[in-house]
Amino acid sequence: MGLRNWLNKNSGVSTFIVILMLVIAAGVLFSNTARTNDKAMTYFYDLNSRSIIADTASREVPFDNGNGMFMYVDGERGSVVPALIYTCGSPEEVRSGMTVEELDRVGAFVLAVFYTTQNSDQLVANPKAMQWFPTQSMAASAIYDAIGTRCEGKKAVRCLPQ
Repeated sequence: MGLRNWLNKNSGVSTFIVILMLVIAAGVLFSNTARTNDKAMTYFYDLNSRSIIADTASREVPFDNGNGMFMYVDGERGSVVPALIYTCGSPEEVRSGMTVEELDRVGAFVLAVFYTTQNSDQLVANPKAMQWFPTQSMAASAIYDAIGTRCEGKKAVRCLPQ
């Protein structure tokens, strides 16, 4: 009964302790989530060299990896953008640094590349045609739907860096 009486008499202190514990719990939860996301790897596509690059998914894009800048619809920025890489074969055959031609030789392909304009408009393109479309448009749907025709009846598998 002593603790209960003390908490009743000191409700401000008990409220402060509860809030402090919630803040600490939230900090632990979100710091673990951030560390996990920082380590997650994905593929990017260099629009200038026409090759794929493995890097952390949290990387700010577009970025310049030394192959120069690229002229987008809203100006010049780094040439490396997020990409969806798929294969009709084994994902283990896909490696960072491969060109579009090398991907083709192992049955893999770049389905789509993505760009967010400086006005936060999200765009998608087929890297062969390099025409940007809003991600929610019919033209974008056609890019995504092309995955169904690439593997001759087999299911395409998304490739992620190991």
